[in-house]
Amino acid sequence: WACGVTPQAVALAARLPLLITHKPGHMFVTDLSAADR
Repeated sequence: WACGVTPQAVALAARLPLLITHKPGHMFVTDLSAADR
């Protein structure tokens, strides 16, 4: 789904202990491979 208000509302309503998202112009980079998850 597209970025906007709906995903933000869903994330807040889910009351997750941790949420990793994005900021325009920035990326989340990790050294974990998919196999390490």
